[in-house]
Amino acid sequence: MIKLAGAVILIILTAILTGFNLDNRTSIWFFHTFEDVPVFFALLAAFVAGIITVLPFVFKSSVFGRRDLSGRKKSGSSKHTNPVDYDSDDGKENQDI
Repeated sequence: MIKLAGAVILIILTAILTGFNLDNRTSIWFFHTFEDVPVFFALLAAFVAGIITVLPFVFKSSVFGRRDLSGRKKSGSSKHTNPVDYDSDDGKENQDI
């Protein structure tokens, strides 16, 4: 319930600040000069372009699955496969051979 109330308050605050800033305008060049573009719409377009840019990477990771980047094989045991052990007292590594 608290999260819902926080989200509603954030949306209302965003709408109020947007309403106050609709009069601010600028010129934007994107392969053509657009005159008197509201700053709010320029920021909204940049946000949407960012979302569209990230979407292929999100779908790529979900299609191919997650990989274990540590290089270790996943096994059922919880024993470490790396024989290097770090001593907690002096921070030096000890070889268990």
